Amino acid sequence: MEASSPDISVVIPSLDEVSALPRLLETLSRQAGVSLEVVVADGGSRDGTLAACHSAATRLGFPVVAVEAPPGRGRQMNRGARPCRAPDLLFLHADSAIEDDLLLARARERMDAERRLRGTQRIAGHFGLRFVRSEPGESGGYYFFEAKTRLNRPGCLNGDQGFWLRRDYFEELGGFDESLPYMEDARLAARVFETGAWITLPGRLGTSARRFETEGLRRRQALNALLRNCDAIGLDGFFEAAAGAYREQSRVESLRIGPFLALAHRTAVAEGLRRAVGHWHRTGRYVASNAWQLAFAIDCARSRRSGYPPGEGPTRWLDRFDRWAGPLCGSAPAGAVAALLTALCFYGALGFSLAGEARKRRMKDEG
Repeated sequence: MEASSPDISVVIPSLDEVSALPRLLETLSRQAGVSLEVVVADGGSRDGTLAACHSAATRLGFPVVAVEAPPGRGRQMNRGARPCRAPDLLFLHADSAIEDDLLLARARERMDAERRLRGTQRIAGHFGLRFVRSEPGESGGYYFFEAKTRLNRPGCLNGDQGFWLRRDYFEELGGFDESLPYMEDARLAARVFETGAWITLPGRLGTSARRFETEGLRRRQALNALLRNCDAIGLDGFFEAAAGAYREQSRVESLRIGPFLALAHRTAVAEGLRRAVGHWHRTGRYVASNAWQLAFAIDCARSRRSGYPPGEGPTRWLDRFDRWAGPLCGSAPAGAVAALLTALCFYGALGFSLAGEARKRRMKDEG
């Protein structure tokens, strides 16, 4: 490898990010202790994103390569990785925010130390998140989800946290899944759990909370949980049909979870009663495997009251759960109970949503 090759190649997918991406490039240009190259993989922006990137790179004297890619975050990041010259890849979202000028240098030291300690290159790193909110204030919900991003457990990792791994390991994993316009981060994270290990990198990475503030934090996280569950149980038809629900959602602000619940129900029953029962059986096992989050929520509430930053407080309840209840959650009875409770919650929420939609239509007709 040439001596002038960078230490880290930062790959950023973009689509109409003219307001966010130049700010990220400016903060990356201030990173000390490492040499970087940035590859922006644009999916067809129409707001001048690429022109703004070139202007920012010229002003900063910072190496930025722009490549065009078919829209879809997985496709864009795979395309962006191709021209990268560094041995380490870092995938960031365009709305990421970095405050510490030594963030990447410290992260690189941690990655190198873990590789030496474990004697393997099959390690991927991620940062804990800090939500950048338009109206900061006390919020147990944001605290819980920020703390959760510090963990290295299945279901806790997403692309907002930044994915850092060796290029050859990334290629061994087959890159990001391109079959869907979403879930590419969760599927890559799952393959790392199967073949290697995740570590939490020092420092925190900021990310915009605009989607949560617009759509509602709990609604968005409920939808994320539904997506992860459908992926885990193999309900592939849901994803094939969800594009229409996403297009409908883009026309409104507050997230409407009802259409997605109805879509999941229709997809499951369309495959026949036997397969629908099988999906609910697998859903029960999936939900039971995530029951630890209830104990972690108690820890987060206690840590928040005690003034700990998210993710840095004691985890006594989670430790007890892992020791005593965790093994039981993998049993068939636990899965059956979880399936029943989840079904009651699912159809209760679906019924409530359908009733609300009917009420709105009735009021509209009367008006």
